[in-house]
Amino acid sequence: MQTTNLPASIKTKIDQVCRRFLLSGNDEMRKMSLISWHTICQPKLAGGLGFKRLEVMNEALLLKVAWNLITEPGKLCAQVLATKYIVSLSDIPQFLPTRHGSHLWKSVCRVWDHAKRGLRWNVGNRLRIKFWWDCWATTSSPLTAFILKPIPHELCDLYVADFVTADGTWNWLKCSYLLSHNAVNRIASVHSPSARNGVDKVC
Repeated sequence: MQTTNLPASIKTKIDQVCRRFLLSGNDEMRKMSLISWHTICQPKLAGGLGFKRLEVMNEALLLKVAWNLITEPGKLCAQVLATKYIVSLSDIPQFLPTRHGSHLWKSVCRVWDHAKRGLRWNVGNRLRIKFWWDCWATTSSPLTAFILKPIPHELCDLYVADFVTADGTWNWLKCSYLLSHNAVNRIASVHSPSARNGVDKVC
């Protein structure tokens, strides 16, 4: 379950066995329940018993694998996967190739978008952070959610450091005309990239 996205039918069957055992002490005996399985799986503070639904648990474990690939790309497991599937983990890819792969890789691909949505950057020298696609100046959405017009092709895949002038200030001529006033203010509140700030880290 930590490396494979189990079929929905299997997860449903396991939940069913757990539910029957809880209610009757026998995983093969049906018994009427006065409380829904959804309620039983709620945290104890919310009135449930804290049981884990297999669908949620399976996804959480796969997200942990994806998170480790993002935050610790230097680990042997991450390097093996990156080399095998020709993916660079130094800058977090927007998409993963899914046409061919092991059960582990396909399972990670399935939750990759979900994992990226939870990313927040602890900004440093800005050499790892994609200017438009990563959450670094805003908290809930990347800057693509604040654009006023299409991004020119030559600017699409640039890093944050590419929008800084030689004297270390933001190059507003390169980006401000594409963004809303609110987004420009958010960027202005962030200190410009510097090697003194260390490397970019996901938090």
